Amino acid sequence: MSLKEKLKSLLFEKVKGWGGQTAYREPILRVASAGDPLWGKLKEVFPSHFMPWELLEGSRSIVVFFLPFSREIIESNQGGYYSSREWAIAYVETNALLYEISKDMLNLLEEHGYKGVIVKPTHNFDEKELLSRWSHRHVGYIAGMGTFGLNNMLITERGCGGRFNSFVTDAPLEPDSRPLGEFCLFKRGGKCKACVERCPVGALRVDGFDRYICYKHCREMDLYFGDLPKTDICGKCITYPCALGIP
Repeated sequence: MSLKEKLKSLLFEKVKGWGGQTAYREPILRVASAGDPLWGKLKEVFPSHFMPWELLEGSRSIVVFFLPFSREIIESNQGGYYSSREWAIAYVETNALLYEISKDMLNLLEEHGYKGVIVKPTHNFDEKELLSRWSHRHVGYIAGMGTFGLNNMLITERGCGGRFNSFVTDAPLEPDSRPLGEFCLFKRGGKCKACVERCPVGALRVDGFDRYICYKHCREMDLYFGDLPKTDICGKCITYPCALGIP
């Protein structure tokens, strides 16, 4: 079994053995090369975004994995102004699980003589500009995880209803290829604008996205779920129709 296959096996075992309230569908793991030319293009668009070699000298691979929520969790969040409690709990629990999986993967790599650096699943962004220094979604795109939708989310073969994490390693893992076509119905020339129509505060539009309005609403959700750990969430734009797979 290759080292990449061992990482996939560990991912599946951790999700299968998860004992929290949140249920998941089958996870996905992809790998990007630190030598991929898209890193340079990402730096042009987001100058403050870290490059793999800035996080780990001698980096060779970036491992990205996605935990897709169950249909029940996604459907619980489809209606109303406020996020569902199931969605809020999934956010909290999944952040913890993503970090735990990343640590276990790095331990596995260390057993084989390699190093790695974890980037936490969330709250790794500039609070003034509201831009991440390391976007797991953009890293996922480079790794061939999927394509971006009108909702600015990365649509994978199992949809966008879930959460990503990634880490950098000096292990020479085989990179994955990127999809050839668009997964988003709107970008494929269709008329779907379900994500725009579901945004409860008008932050998402066909011609743009106001991250400040979006974040203000997410902070409102954090107050709404005051009994839970930090839950600055919403998720209405990723619950239909690309939540569970490629529409």
